Amino acid sequence: MAYSRTYWQDEARLPQHTFQMTTNGDKSVTLTKVGKEIQAGTPQSAANFNNMETGIFAANLAAMEFGSLFRLVSERVEALVGFFVEDTLTNKSTNTYPFVDTEKIVTLSGADTRTRQDYTVTVEAEPTGGFVKEILVYDKMTNGFKVAYTGSAQSCKIRCFIQGGK
Repeated sequence: MAYSRTYWQDEARLPQHTFQMTTNGDKSVTLTKVGKEIQAGTPQSAANFNNMETGIFAANLAAMEFGSLFRLVSERVEALVGFFVEDTLTNKSTNTYPFVDTEKIVTLSGADTRTRQDYTVTVEAEPTGGFVKEILVYDKMTNGFKVAYTGSAQSCKIRCFIQGGK
């Protein structure tokens, strides 16, 4: 149900703020407005006040819904926004291909640390002296992860894009 606004009007009389006072039999006093009514005021009734309460309730409910939606969208946007880490992996193996030893620990610090380990790491690679067959991201923690590559490359410059996990 849509809210129906009430346009409130003050009662206007000429002369303003004038009353006739009558003393009743029980010594109580009754005040009666006098003068000419220029404009009728909006009745202060249960119907008008309940309409106002309904509007206030609907506005609060909409604000709470908006807050929930805003938090959800913020989390989704945060998952899209990430940051890059660049590093170079070098084959430390004295053996020849396919025996590759390239493990490197990428450390996240400060604002880049995650609160959960369900973040995504997307890796771009620029190999030197050979080919990269596969890039492995594993042992994810809130403050870092391990990355390695397989293949014949002597070294590989990597660029890791980290998303989510906050």
